[in-house]
Amino acid sequence: MQKNGAKIDITSFWVSKSGNGGPMLSPYQLQRLSEMQIEICWDIYIGEQDV
Repeated sequence: MQKNGAKIDITSFWVSKSGNGGPMLSPYQLQRLSEMQIEICWDIYIGEQDV
C-alpha cells in the first residue's frame, strides 16, 4: 500500500483509572515499524472519566 502512495499509521485509544499498564511494543516491533516508516500515536486518558 505504501508503494502506491498510502500513508500508514497506528492509533491506540487507551483509558486507565489508575495509570498503570497500557500499550506496549517490543524492540522487534518498534524496529519493524520504523523500517516501514509507520508512525504510532497513543490517545491516553487517565483518571475518573466517563467513556
